[in-house]
Amino acid sequence: AADYEWLVKAFPEAEGLRQRLAEAHLSLVRAAAKAGLRDEAFARLDAAIEAGLAGASMVREDPELAPLHDDPRWEEALGRLDSRK
Repeated sequence: AADYEWLVKAFPEAEGLRQRLAEAHLSLVRAAAKAGLRDEAFARLDAAIEAGLAGASMVREDPELAPLHDDPRWEEALGRLDSRK
């Protein structure tokens, strides 16, 4: 049992790393959106969602992501974020 204690103790740190990864992907989404690289922006947004990105309202209201709003993939991505609640 003691062999698994480290895993239980490390889990909160791993969850924090996961959230930081999601936030890093979101930063790349912003950069790609500003650069007009929509495919890259949506690929990174997918990666952020897969990494556990939380806060659909934050993403929805982020002014740096406005260039993506008229793309059909935008609403699909927001739907996946909304379903994580």
